[in-house]
Formats: sequence, structure tokens, C-alpha cells
Amino acid sequence: MKIFDTHAHLNFVDYEKDREEVVERAFKEGVSMINVWTDIIESEKVVEIAKTKENGLYAGIGLHPLYVGKESFRKDDYVSLFNVDREKVVAIGETGLDKKGEKREKQRDVFKEHIIIAQELDLPLIVHCRMAHREVIEILRKEKVKKGVIHCFTGSLKEAKEYLSLNFYLGLNGILFKMDLNEIVKEIPLERIVLETDCPFLTPPPKKGRNEPSYIKEIVKKVASIKNISQGEVEEKTTENAINLFNIKQ
Repeated sequence: MKIFDTHAHLNFVDYEKDREEVVERAFKEGVSMINVWTDIIESEKVVEIAKTKENGLYAGIGLHPLYVGKESFRKDDYVSLFNVDREKVVAIGETGLDKKGEKREKQRDVFKEHIIIAQELDLPLIVHCRMAHREVIEILRKEKVKKGVIHCFTGSLKEAKEYLSLNFYLGLNGILFKMDLNEIVKEIPLERIVLETDCPFLTPPPKKGRNEPSYIKEIVKKVASIKNISQGEVEEKTTENAINLFNIKQ
């Protein structure tokens, strides 16, 4: 595989009828995937889906901040799920803070619980952050988090540099076509970028309709254009970054 989609949601109902075909289309384009889910029941499913393929399909498990309060969080459930298949579960998350959500204090508590799990299992965090970068940075610094990625990064250049100083990578996806993040992308070292689709959301032009992992090539093109480097260099380095961050066994 030569490209890595580090954040997909293949369990969504959008893929119910053709999930296998979507995965095979991605494989045909040389795309590996981390299927990320947002609650314990669906986290169990992403692990099962990941186990259907020997290579190229992995799982991230966590409780999305917008689900906090709607579902109970039990640390032991996630630790047990990791132990089901330690080579397929490569990250904890997505977790984090979202100002559009409710129960903000509870969001912080659950986020910190995810951090404890990630530290104990030596797994990277996949962090969701919407309009809460200062708070997320403070928590990551205070809790001395070792490694992870800020999914769908939309912060400032100053915040980007602070995340990099905390040993985090920045996840870039179709949001690049909706927000002007060009200056930030230019400044971020390619060595600290991973690519993602966040499918079925954020479909990159010229694609239309439901997003899927094979469309990651449009993100490759966009990053290459902004940084004025070759697409091959973007593919090679961001895939190397993903393999290193998520400790993918090949």
C-alpha cells in the first residue's frame, strides 16, 4: 500500500450496501485505512471489519465527544477490545472536545480517561477538536500525552506549532477545500502530516456525493500543490508517518 487514510468511518449506514466494494476500491488504489468509530458498540464492529483483511485495514476505538452523555464510558470495555486483536487496534479515539456538544465537563473527564487508556496501552490518540484548541492543548500538555494526531486540523498556525511541540501530527483532509489553511500547510513539516478522508464526510472536489477512502488521492494532490512538491513525495512521506505513528506491522 502506498497511501494511508488515517481516519475513515466505514461503519456508517452510507456503506451498508457496498462496504466490501468500497474497501476493495481503496485497495486497488493502494490505500490502507484506519476505520475510526465513536462508541463501544460500533468500536466492536470496526475491530471485526478490520479482522476481515490481513493487511491494509485497521481500527481506532473511542467515544466521540458528541456522544458523551448519550452513552456510558467504561474503560475496561476499551481495554478488553484492544486485547481482542492487538495488531488491528492501532489507536484510541476519536476523542476530545467539541463546543457544539453538551456536557462539557463530562467531555473533559472522558477525554482524560481516553488519555489514561492510550498511555497504559502505549497507543496514539486520535483527537477531535472543534473550537476548543486552547483547552485541548492545555490538557495534552498537563497530562503529558506521548503521541497522537489532531484529526481534521482547523486551528491557527500558532496552535499547529504547539501541537507539533507536543509530538502530535496534524491530520489533513477535505477541509482544505473549505477553509484557507494554505499558510499552515506550507509551514508544517511534511514529516508531521498524516492524510485522512473522514469519509463519508468532506468529499473533496471534483468528487461528489459520499466520500470514500479511495478519494484520498485528491488530498494528496492538494497538499502537493500547496507545498509545491511532488504527489509521490506526499504519498511516500505521509504513509511513512502513519506507519510510524500507529506502529503498523507490515
